[in-house]
Amino acid sequence: MHYGPFFFTNTTGKTTVETVPPGMPIGQREALSPGDLDGVIRLYDERPEFTIITTNPMGLRVTVDAQTFTGPRSVNWVPGSMHEVTVETQVDGDSRYLFGRWSDDGEQTHMFEASLDTTVLTASFIEQTRIPADVFPADGGTVEITPVVADGFYTARSEVTITAMPAPGFFFVGWFGFTFRGIHGDASNPAVFTNNSAGTDYTAFFVTQSPLIIDTNISATRVEVNGMLSSLPTGFSFAPDTPVTIGPPPSVQTVPGGSTRFLLQSWSDGGAPTHDIVIPPEGAVIAADFQTQHLLTTAASPPDRGSVFVSPNAVDGYYNEGDQVTIAEAANDDLQFLIWLGDLSGFESPQTLVMGEQRDVTAFLGISQALESGRPVSVKFPEVASPTLFTDARAYWIRVPEGATELEIVYDNNTAGVDIDRFVLKDFFPFLTSEGVVVDHAATGFSGDETILVRPTSDPLLRAGVYFIAFGVLTPGTESNGRLTATVKGGDPFPAIDLSQSAFTFMIENAGAGDLNVLLNSDQPWLHVTPNQGTSTVEDGTEVTVSIDSTGLPPGTYDGAIGLLQVDSLPDLKGARLKAEPVSVPVTLVIVSSNPAINAGGVVNAASGGPTVVPGGVASIFGVNLAGGTQLASSTPLPTSLGGVQVTVNGIPAPIFFVSAFQINFQIPFDGLTNGSLTIVVIRDGVASSGEEVAVAEFAPGLFVVPQTSPNQALPIIQRFPDFSTISPANPAKAGVY
Repeated sequence: MHYGPFFFTNTTGKTTVETVPPGMPIGQREALSPGDLDGVIRLYDERPEFTIITTNPMGLRVTVDAQTFTGPRSVNWVPGSMHEVTVETQVDGDSRYLFGRWSDDGEQTHMFEASLDTTVLTASFIEQTRIPADVFPADGGTVEITPVVADGFYTARSEVTITAMPAPGFFFVGWFGFTFRGIHGDASNPAVFTNNSAGTDYTAFFVTQSPLIIDTNISATRVEVNGMLSSLPTGFSFAPDTPVTIGPPPSVQTVPGGSTRFLLQSWSDGGAPTHDIVIPPEGAVIAADFQTQHLLTTAASPPDRGSVFVSPNAVDGYYNEGDQVTIAEAANDDLQFLIWLGDLSGFESPQTLVMGEQRDVTAFLGISQALESGRPVSVKFPEVASPTLFTDARAYWIRVPEGATELEIVYDNNTAGVDIDRFVLKDFFPFLTSEGVVVDHAATGFSGDETILVRPTSDPLLRAGVYFIAFGVLTPGTESNGRLTATVKGGDPFPAIDLSQSAFTFMIENAGAGDLNVLLNSDQPWLHVTPNQGTSTVEDGTEVTVSIDSTGLPPGTYDGAIGLLQVDSLPDLKGARLKAEPVSVPVTLVIVSSNPAINAGGVVNAASGGPTVVPGGVASIFGVNLAGGTQLASSTPLPTSLGGVQVTVNGIPAPIFFVSAFQINFQIPFDGLTNGSLTIVVIRDGVASSGEEVAVAEFAPGLFVVPQTSPNQALPIIQRFPDFSTISPANPAKAGVY
């Protein structure tokens, strides 16, 4: 791997990738490794003639068949021959190397079989280094490093804390030596860093003169002190009454990559960004206050076919940490918005995003045709000269909501003799690579009529999102056509307006002459309207966003209104006069409980559908909000909690076969249950439904049946031993077979 452990980090000194076990070197970019060279040779359909035994890092000792050498080394082994390989711990000054792993995952000492398929064998080592610590002057204090390691060796990229403890009469002013300044401050105490370099050494510097300490609200931010760049917190031992100039760094400080930056806001003494201070005899402490800002990057895909708008709009894309921004998209006339990618998700626009860190948002636009669930569309393909994938403009898409239980895709091919394949991919168009079409699901039979079923048990499983359907026409020389139907089963329908996501927008248009100045407000704390004023000209209207904050509101119906007042002047409202009667736009908010609820009479015998259950029998519960998704038990004994759902029978947890939003299949416990009635309760994520009564008896026979074309033809499920195939008219029972 040529990406190092700190590549793409947005936090100085923190790793983005680690080895297993930790501490092995990665990211070397000095030269091609033996593994690289082996891979290049194989790219050209060649096989290396020799086997390379090497180490990571290179240049360490390996023992092969009792012979020790420094890797890498070429050996000419006969395929199938067996060889003992081993390595030992090695020390080089302040660096130590422990065995990490072999590239064939063998033990530290193991037998390796020579093979033309594996011609590079690498021993990777865990790197460790010593971290010397000292003090100056010798009687100034002590230093403590944690964790405490008896032999002083610390694994590469492990977190280390070093603390300076001044002796009586001394003050700590900073660290000197080969230290990790920039990851922590010059005088951070304790200083915390990721050990990543041989030769690191820390010396704690103590003084008897009361020092100048410059502190900060964000560790490792930088300022200039008398023209020298210092990492905060930092300390100085100046003579009393010495003037010192402090100010911001010459350029804005950022994390690697520039995704986060730190801006000096103020000094605790109230001074200007750059100003002089005079050190009193008792020393001084002054603190710098920095503002953290994060970069927001947005894009439309395709980039030249639409735009993404952010409000408020930062000119350089940086926002204060914690700021909320509203993000919306605008597609060109021939495209439509499909889904958000990156740090936003879903289909609603606009949405609100909190700038807690670097954010990246892409609006995915498409010119493909949207499908309505269950409604067929006609599909036509032109004559092709060679196999052709019809995607993008000739693709189709359908949205699958949360809680959906199945996506069924059917294509009725009306042109005989034409081979048509269908490809399905979530959140992007199926596309062609050198290895084939990238898809999640496909139907590649010759007729093109196969049904594609995507369910929560499929691989990949059914999830909420946008599913794209593309066609591959494989038969040249013939035009073809057919009918495509995509049907989503289960799940909540998509509302025309979704107030749970910041909302909907409308335009205030000006049908008269002059400017239309409008003030807007709401009469309820849960109802928000932005902006609160606007001017509509004859050419341009005012876009208004209505949003809902239902936090803390119990289920129920709430009525509110948006008020629109036309005034003669904006934005200075002093002396403004109404020009027309106020307009009130009613808004009704309905909050539906998400608690689980069992239908009246909704507990039944799973086999017969009757109202009586038996101890040990299988029962079904029907209701709403019973589970957050569909899940099947995957092992025995059956769990009593599945997908965050529990079922209790007279307070006893019941084994569960299956849960979904509208149905649960479970087993009535055997113990402690007698004739009469039972109380069934569903508990979802800790929230319990009301109890539902169901009759219980010692016997209540029922048969699971195989559905047929007529209910009167339903057949009991009887399975043959030992293959457990189901007995049916097409697979009848035979004499002598059990």
